Amino acid sequence: MALPDLDNHDGRIHYYELLLEADITAMAELPLPNGYSFAFYQQGDRDAWIDIEKSAKEFDSREEGLKAWKQFFEVIEGELPRRMVFVVNGAGEKVATATALFDVRGKDQSGDAWLHWVAVRREDQGKGLSKPLITHVIQVMKELGYTRAKIPTQTTTWLACKIYLDLGFRPIEKNLIRNQMGWRIIKRLTGHPVLSALEAAGDEEVLASPKMTIDILTIFPEMFDSVLSASIIGRAREQGLIDVSAVDIRPYSTAKHKNTDDYPFGGGAGMLMMAQPIADCMKAVCKKRGVPCADRTQTNSEQTKIKRIYLSPRGVQLTQQLAQELSKEKNLILLCGHYEGVDQRALDKYIDLEISIGDYVLTGGELGAMVLLDCVARLIPGVLGSEESPQDESFSGDGLLEYPQYTRPREFEGMAVPAVLLNGDHAKIAAWRREQAILETAKRRPELLRTAALTEKERKKLSLTLKEE
Repeated sequence: MALPDLDNHDGRIHYYELLLEADITAMAELPLPNGYSFAFYQQGDRDAWIDIEKSAKEFDSREEGLKAWKQFFEVIEGELPRRMVFVVNGAGEKVATATALFDVRGKDQSGDAWLHWVAVRREDQGKGLSKPLITHVIQVMKELGYTRAKIPTQTTTWLACKIYLDLGFRPIEKNLIRNQMGWRIIKRLTGHPVLSALEAAGDEEVLASPKMTIDILTIFPEMFDSVLSASIIGRAREQGLIDVSAVDIRPYSTAKHKNTDDYPFGGGAGMLMMAQPIADCMKAVCKKRGVPCADRTQTNSEQTKIKRIYLSPRGVQLTQQLAQELSKEKNLILLCGHYEGVDQRALDKYIDLEISIGDYVLTGGELGAMVLLDCVARLIPGVLGSEESPQDESFSGDGLLEYPQYTRPREFEGMAVPAVLLNGDHAKIAAWRREQAILETAKRRPELLRTAALTEKERKKLSLTLKEE
């Protein structure tokens, strides 16, 4: 297959996270084109930063930009006037940005600088701004005392990778080994001589196939229109990371009026969804996905390669751990019940797992399916993007609730932001957040501490703190 024309920020490319590094001591600064100048961050420049990043396709919405700002810059805003750089055009508009940062998650113990959030406004791309911007920020790093720098990026921004390689950055060895296919893709797209030792990826290896397909079986597919087209789910579908569709069960009914419900045998209030439309719809979706629709009541039935889930109040509770397990599946089918439920025979034959989102009753399974879809999809690599991570959120990784967070203003109705978040010391900030996450979990969900990943020292300190209170 021949490759199509690819954008610099192209979600069709198979996604791999890449990490480069360089000794910056001898790196020279390149001049900006005429009519442009540099400016450091000033208070109030947050919106300009969001606009540039959104224009460069880092975000789909302002809300996503605000979330990234909060995660990366809010607690170190006092550092930004000497770390965040903008390119300004002749009209005074900020059109590009990059930041001389550090590893905000505190996992990199090297003390290297990190070049983050390099972006040029879409209409100003191709004007020779990227290399001067990067080399200028490198000079800022040197003035701050750094001698080495790292750049996190990804295969979907392959042209940016070429620029970094041109400037002297090289793949970090561990990353080159772990994500060799990613670097082979960069070799195929850029032909960069630095990667001459690698075999270029084949064209069929460059473009991503969806990491997961999710088919939602429902009698109200229109309920999913906005969910599937907006925010993170919409962006992931557009980039080809997930293939999600809402499938109407009604056309599969053999009844004259295409009804999907009938009165329950034995009497009782309400109507029950019939087995036949569900079974035929399930079989059609499995056929479309190229997988067998196994009959679970038949011992010699062909093994299914698709996880078929029924949203049900009697199902197992949806947890972060279960969502993580489901995110590793290739194909999911979600069945939304309605009325008083579903004929048990459809469940016995064609459902592998029943899931409940909580101990309460909803009119139908559609809202539960939306919750499950969002919870699972955001765990699929690439869906949240390289700069966002689900690992710091409640119930993730260490099993703790998330720590308290604050945004501007510094004081609100007599309540001030904790001082530790304003001093720019990211090690102390990380320690405070860890301590607060433990305390919040102890106060709100103490049962989670039984399985949380706490050290013995942390458990002893928590015990003393709780006794004092």
